[in-house]
Amino acid sequence: SPSDGSVPGGALRFVSSGGASILVESCEFFENVIAGVGATSAGGAVYITGSSPRFVGCGFRRNEAGIAGALFVQGGSPSFEACEFERNLCGPDGWGCGVVHESDSAPLFVDCVWESNGDDEACCGGAVDDGGTARAVYVRNLFNNSRAQLGGTFYGFSRASTEFRDCVFRNSYGPDDGGVA
Repeated sequence: SPSDGSVPGGALRFVSSGGASILVESCEFFENVIAGVGATSAGGAVYITGSSPRFVGCGFRRNEAGIAGALFVQGGSPSFEACEFERNLCGPDGWGCGVVHESDSAPLFVDCVWESNGDDEACCGGAVDDGGTARAVYVRNLFNNSRAQLGGTFYGFSRASTEFRDCVFRNSYGPDDGGVA
């Protein structure tokens, strides 16, 4: 059942692992929902703060939250290898339906697929939203059919320093500001 939004992170929550080695492999995160709006309604499937877990071959499908429908990263350096993010949503006027990374986090996404994240009601970044102080890196990712009002696939705030290397962007839609803003 959906969370009432008072605690972020629908399925898993990682908080300051203190150097712990955490591996999440071949797991499916499906239809996790956090009701509400704002920061307490973040990370429909997973919420990470100050931690660096490693995800390999995981699926994040049909998760929803006010912001960061599938994944919220605040601090830490988590990695995602060969993961799939599909049909994740954020609430009306929400942002980062796939993932939001911010607050000096440094997530790494390698060989991931992003399919049909966001919708016409999402504000910013149908697949990815950079809160402005993250240093995220995307290598060989495929982004397909992402939608949001601003930045169908990606929306970065003024100090965003996200890197995309050898990525493919297809069929992104952002009526107010294009596919990538």
